[in-house]
Amino acid sequence: MRRVIVALGVVVLAASCTGTEEKPAPTAGQSRTQVAVEGLCEAETLAAGGLQDEAQQVFQDQSHAYLHELAAQLQERDRALAGQLLEAKQEVEVALQEMSDPETLAIRIGALRAVVESAVAVMGLTNVGCFK
Repeated sequence: MRRVIVALGVVVLAASCTGTEEKPAPTAGQSRTQVAVEGLCEAETLAAGGLQDEAQQVFQDQSHAYLHELAAQLQERDRALAGQLLEAKQEVEVALQEMSDPETLAIRIGALRAVVESAVAVMGLTNVGCFK
């Protein structure tokens, strides 16, 4: 019985160290917008450091789905900016799919982040950014 408990403990410990957990949901003081923007900031930093796989994981986990929602909401206020947002998102997706060099990926993520920050300002959302 003791061996089973020890073995189970090792399995649980190993599973918790895999690093594949998703980020927790935003806290009360953190909006989905802020989480998405922080994800872009982190992905850009990871890409610039040559960690494209990690950048892709952060982009997918924290930012990707929200960007679709933001573009849909933005359509009513600024169609041109909504188009720019979708185009910039597509550029990042292409760079990730093609495994572009780290510098190119970081530049594309940075460009997307800039469009997102403009979009959230148009939507009237404040206090959102990399260092907020």
